[in-house]
Amino acid sequence: MATQDVFSAEELARLRGFPEIDRAELIRYFTLTGADEAFVRQFRTGRNASTSK
Repeated sequence: MATQDVFSAEELARLRGFPEIDRAELIRYFTLTGADEAFVRQFRTGRNASTSK
């Protein structure tokens, strides 16, 4: 079964495109929390670790 047999043209366009998001949504979804930062820092060593915060 082909994709075009399952979805309408409008649905395919929406699925293949990017949603419109505003600045507040960008900040909310792409800003790391303290817990996120702590998790990531576990894996940062050597040349990929920055001394600045």
